[in-house]
Amino acid sequence: MDVARSLEDNVCLFPNIIGRPDTGGVMKKWLAFFVCILSVTGDVIDAGQDEYNDCILQHQHLKGAKLDAATGMIRQACYENYYGPFYPSERVRRFNDCLLEHLAGVESFQAAMEIRNACGSKYLM
Repeated sequence: MDVARSLEDNVCLFPNIIGRPDTGGVMKKWLAFFVCILSVTGDVIDAGQDEYNDCILQHQHLKGAKLDAATGMIRQACYENYYGPFYPSERVRRFNDCLLEHLAGVESFQAAMEIRNACGSKYLM
């Protein structure tokens, strides 16, 4: 009996790692919570990747881009609308949609900046 009691005392020296019988399964509950969060987050990231790819490929925003600066702004707008770590506000989404609508085919850096400024004034101010 003394050996069994001594073993139980040693196992419970680190209750946050191993868990004590009287904790009510708190560690198991936290583990289950994190597993659920990670599985849901993975699905959201995959969905965002698909929407981002659709923005780039199917809507052909980049196909008509003739200027590297416009290409970068189009790519950033698609990223923010569909793949970024946070869901954009409605104002940011409309700003990005404005960029996506008007930047394809722009050949002048100055024109791209004017479009960016006009979209920003219209939707972000």
